[in-house]
Amino acid sequence: MTFFGPTGDETVSGSGVFISLDGYILTNNHVVEGVKEVNIVLSDGHQQMATIVGTDMYADLAVLKTSGQVPAAAILGNSDVLKRASQ
Repeated sequence: MTFFGPTGDETVSGSGVFISLDGYILTNNHVVEGVKEVNIVLSDGHQQMATIVGTDMYADLAVLKTSGQVPAAAILGNSDVLKRASQ
């Protein structure tokens, strides 16, 4: 089952971003909701298994964990400390 309904082959795809060098990935809940196993594909084509660490259906967020190689991790910021640009 995907956000847009069931798929014929029961394979779903989505996007995510590594948020730590320990292998944690941030993605959308609707991408992993109801799946039995998660296989991630990196931009170089390398595939790794991942597990679902946690989900929030209301925020539509999910955290995955892989033990494979992490190419890089995004640095998340805090919007409370942003400053308005001078106009």
